[in-house]
Amino acid sequence: MSQWADTPLDMIHRTCTRHRLLSHDEELTLARCIQKGGPDGLQAKDTLIRHNLKLALKVAIEYGRGCDHETVATYFQEGIIGLNRAVEKFDPAKGYKFSTYAYWWIRQGITRYKSQQSRLIRQPDHLNCKKLAVQKGIRQHIKNHQCPTTRAEMEAIATAAGLSLERLEQLRQLEGVASLDAPVGDVDTQGTLGDAIAAPENVWDGAEQGELRQLAEEVWGAISANLSPQQARALELRVIHGLGVDAIADELGIPVPTARNLLSVSRRVAKRAAAPMATRVRAVLVG
Repeated sequence: MSQWADTPLDMIHRTCTRHRLLSHDEELTLARCIQKGGPDGLQAKDTLIRHNLKLALKVAIEYGRGCDHETVATYFQEGIIGLNRAVEKFDPAKGYKFSTYAYWWIRQGITRYKSQQSRLIRQPDHLNCKKLAVQKGIRQHIKNHQCPTTRAEMEAIATAAGLSLERLEQLRQLEGVASLDAPVGDVDTQGTLGDAIAAPENVWDGAEQGELRQLAEEVWGAISANLSPQQARALELRVIHGLGVDAIADELGIPVPTARNLLSVSRRVAKRAAAPMATRVRAVLVG
């Protein structure tokens, strides 16, 4: 840590090293206390997190090689978020070592942060996972065959990734993101990409936008009134935030089959609740 002397990271390191590593039995004892809840559970959770801060710092340093101390400190913060998630989801009945389980969550927190920061446009985590699976399949094919992928081979890669060929092509197209400030044209007529994009002719004015926003709020109010809080949250994550079933299950802390059934029920209820307002929605959109 000499390269980070007199920096915030040096203070973080000194704080982490104050707490020793826990034995396996101590981890299980604290985890059982957390499951019971109450003030003792909160104290046990705090203890388990503090004694694993050194692990979060170690992973942050691994991913921050060659970076400045501020970046490593940011990775450490993201790692703590993953560590907190690991403490909440750890099941002592399975007998696993907590540090091994926490390492996966810490690493996931840091890698998700890095993937989001490396893109001009942020994308949902489940979408990034699918894109990585597709890219891995394509790289493996090129490595094995030393040639570009054919349509039949792309279909095989899509099947292995659990996607349709059309969806796979859409994911590949998401890689090409251009800035609106990118220069276009020759020297004499040079401008930006944003200047070359024509504005739509039927741009809504402020009154129409306000009417549409109000109508959207009324539709969502009618739908959510017929849903439980968990159903409404699941539908919001799916429709508004674009999360997949796996990501929704992780967000709500429920099994994937339960999340899938929850979404199915929520869709049916939402369709019935929004049906009486379909005529108004169509009138506003069509004008």
